[in-house]
Amino acid sequence: MLALRELGRLGLREWHRLLRGGGTVLFTNPITVTGLLRREEMIVRSGGMGAFVFTPPGLDEQLIRQAGFVDIRVEDVSESPARVASAWHAARQRRARHLDEVEGPTQNRSVQRFLSTVAILARERRLSRYAYTARRA
Repeated sequence: MLALRELGRLGLREWHRLLRGGGTVLFTNPITVTGLLRREEMIVRSGGMGAFVFTPPGLDEQLIRQAGFVDIRVEDVSESPARVASAWHAARQRRARHLDEVEGPTQNRSVQRFLSTVAILARERRLSRYAYTARRA
């Protein structure tokens, strides 16, 4: 079984291979660990949304460089998920009774807990979202 780091490297190398010379790639990583996280917060943040690999700061840039990309730019866009998750949570809260009927109270509470956790972790910069652009030479 391939190590997670190697899987990331292979994915980026494939992007590099497919991109035309001079082309630019853009991706975001919403789960860069930039502060202390409790186990429960990690489970809530990643639960039900597919496979997540929490990443240390700097690793994405290293893997992008190793894949052959140049002109790597990094932007902290953590404010966006904090704002969106907070707004979504508030909108759902206003419609809680209807959502309890449609989704069921358990699912509604679960989604609200997820959104609240995303907003707190992003706002406190304990779990950050970074946007990366890089160019194929």
